[in-house]
Amino acid sequence: MATILGPVTDFYPVFMILTGVSGLFMGWDRVWKDDEEESKRLQLVGVISGIFLNVIIILAIYNRQEITKYTILFSLFFGISLYAKAFRKIPIAFAVSAILGLILAYFTIQAREDADSDIANIPLRWFILGIAIAVGIIFLISFIQEQAMDIMLRVLSWGALVIILGILMVLQGITLLLEIPNAGGILDYLPG
Repeated sequence: MATILGPVTDFYPVFMILTGVSGLFMGWDRVWKDDEEESKRLQLVGVISGIFLNVIIILAIYNRQEITKYTILFSLFFGISLYAKAFRKIPIAFAVSAILGLILAYFTIQAREDADSDIANIPLRWFILGIAIAVGIIFLISFIQEQAMDIMLRVLSWGALVIILGILMVLQGITLLLEIPNAGGILDYLPG
């Protein structure tokens, strides 16, 4: 299988650190400012870095780089949390992009067919598919109750959550680069 952007995806821990740092700034901005006062530049950087992180992680999986299941899961979730708020005003764009991204991740992980791609003996691709189905269901519910999507996006883009995930991404990226405590980084301590 040919690699796509192989040299670039070799540095996915660096992208995790950079995205985590941008998430920390954006989360801090969200915690201390009202929606109208938030920095538009930070929001744009958040959207771009979140999408970029998801694309790099998916390409790294496609290129068969050794990435732990929790690194994949937290990276995808963190990326979505960075661009969720931007799509709050246009729920159809968020739902379509989230579902397409998760389906792409599902097929990429399925193509990987790696023994490390399961959590609690459930293949990681089923978690990804479950998230895609949940987003689809919430999107359908939003036709009936528009507030359902707004609540989900508000929770995903909550400043404190973005800060916590940003710290995790920075620490995971650093520990992956340094291979501390092992090649799986600090998220390797999670059970499963």
